[in-house]
Amino acid sequence: MTVSALGGHYGKSGHGSAAIYTWDAGDSGYRLIQHAGGEYAYTDNLVASPAATGPNRCIEGNSYWSSLAAGAYISTSEGPYDLGSSPEGDPTKLRANTPTYHEARKMPVNPRILFATNSNFMQTRGNLSTAIEVMRAADMCVSVEIKYSLTAQFADIVLPVATHWEGNDDPEWGELCWPSPFGDGNGQKQRKDALLAWRPLVKPMYEAREEKAVFREIVERMGYDPDEAYPKSNYDQWLGYFLGMRELSEDLAHWEPVITWTAADNEKYRANYPEQQGKISFDQFMADGSYVVRRSANDRRNYVGYRDDKLGIGPNGEVVVADTAWPRPSLSGKLEIYCQFKADNANRTGLNPEPIKPYANYFVPNRGYQATFDDWEGKVKGRYPLQAYTPHYLRRSHTCYDNMAWTQEAFVNPVFMSAQDAAERGIEAGDTVMCFNDFGRMLRRAQPLEGMMPGTVGIPHGVRSVLDESDPDGIIDRGGSEQVLSDGMQSNYFPQVDGYNSLLIEIVKYDGEPLVEDFERGPFLAAGIDPEDTPAYVTEGEYEQREA
Repeated sequence: MTVSALGGHYGKSGHGSAAIYTWDAGDSGYRLIQHAGGEYAYTDNLVASPAATGPNRCIEGNSYWSSLAAGAYISTSEGPYDLGSSPEGDPTKLRANTPTYHEARKMPVNPRILFATNSNFMQTRGNLSTAIEVMRAADMCVSVEIKYSLTAQFADIVLPVATHWEGNDDPEWGELCWPSPFGDGNGQKQRKDALLAWRPLVKPMYEAREEKAVFREIVERMGYDPDEAYPKSNYDQWLGYFLGMRELSEDLAHWEPVITWTAADNEKYRANYPEQQGKISFDQFMADGSYVVRRSANDRRNYVGYRDDKLGIGPNGEVVVADTAWPRPSLSGKLEIYCQFKADNANRTGLNPEPIKPYANYFVPNRGYQATFDDWEGKVKGRYPLQAYTPHYLRRSHTCYDNMAWTQEAFVNPVFMSAQDAAERGIEAGDTVMCFNDFGRMLRRAQPLEGMMPGTVGIPHGVRSVLDESDPDGIIDRGGSEQVLSDGMQSNYFPQVDGYNSLLIEIVKYDGEPLVEDFERGPFLAAGIDPEDTPAYVTEGEYEQREA
């Protein structure tokens, strides 16, 4: 962004800059399809009490498990609902999703009951060794899941819930079930000019139920009215989500309904939404699978950021034409590389060993590359001479999709290391190796590369842990999750920045039982597993035997 600004590339057609093309699949301008609002909007009332909405209730980032283990966490902001809460009229107010920090406060926490909802916190928050301790120390752990995750494996109770492919809107089929409509591609990362249609394809399988139905029963058993917590059903919100969508008119004057809705539609879909005339009937929209805004070469709805005659959307959804894109809402009125407000906002926490500067600068990070040396000037390596980072990988998205034999066969689960470092350790391609440090140990197959810089290691992120606890004091993760190699450390320069993408480790050739290929191990399945068994997985043959 800085280079683009210095080159004068803002406000000009064809001079796209920065990260805008990786976000929203658009140009970060006003949307041509507006989210459903008003009577159509998503509604719940789960955070209505002062206890739920009070300050300092969020444990920040990577410190989750270490804070639960210690019984205290550090709060520096009010949580996700104070975003953009800079003082009204402050010319240095940052974008709407930037929190205002306060002085650090130490808050107590006593994790007796852990309730996880499709989050798999054990595999996604780092510091896995501590996570295991916390989960086992709690009085009860409940996991609401669509798959047999590591968190579900450690839970006392697993509540299976319906996926987005499962649903039932026919009472004659049994319990009504409709998944939440807010993970369907129309949410925060939606296309700016398209609306995607989706609906469940099959009835809920096995014992799966709608999440909201489960939570309603819990609320009721706690002595409260579930209708107050959930004023709308998922089915009503699913319909309203589409019926409330609006398209920006070609003359930029107003918003127009996308979906046509009639009295016959209300009767057919057992609804009570207002009739409206749109661009496409609901049934046709569902049959087509999407609605895309029609564009033309001379379309006034085109957008160029920072252009002098910039078009925009006002606070009430109205279209506005700015007289000029300048000055910017900053003290200088310009795009700022030097931002004193941002530095002051971060330094307000009081956690930084030295004040954060209002401009980009280098600092020596904890467990960075320099920390792999005992003597940096003399280039003498230390106890953990390899800096590991965690790239994403074609086989999976985090731990999603990693429980399929097809992708496991197509892509192995390697650890990438420099060919020079491998040769010095007597390691060859395909060898089972142990990656370890003070926090844990895990196994993977080595893949030396000539293109890797000596002293660095790439551990593709997102594997499902397979815990070998034959030695309780020395658990080995045979699945190869890098989460076991972290401890919840955060940046020593800006404490809200997590440190799990930089790990200091050593790698040695493993002299124990070598790893089998992941696809030979078989998928992780909750059914047929005896909770008293030590292994966290069963082979396909063992599973078939148990089923029999």
